[in-house]
Amino acid sequence: NAELSARVGLYWQDETDTGITTAEQIASGAQTQCHQDSYTTVNARVGWTDPNDRWTLALSGRNLTNEVVLDACSLSIASRGVWHPIYQDERTWALEANYRFGM
Repeated sequence: NAELSARVGLYWQDETDTGITTAEQIASGAQTQCHQDSYTTVNARVGWTDPNDRWTLALSGRNLTNEVVLDACSLSIASRGVWHPIYQDERTWALEANYRFGM
């Protein structure tokens, strides 16, 4: 028999600010370029395997809600203390095809 599989993943994170460095900044509610609002991302995958278990085809998507997500933030001394945020990929899709040899 052929097999159909599906998977959905949900990730939530509260707001963060990795650029905060002092107690005064925390107390004042200051935000840096390294501030990330709270966010939720959704990943999903649907796959099909043929009855002989040789072929698998799948479609998957990451960050389906297309959230802007801060991945890293570094402080550049060369640019006189400017924070440099780096963001994760926007919504992405992938198509997979696998074949099993020698069964």
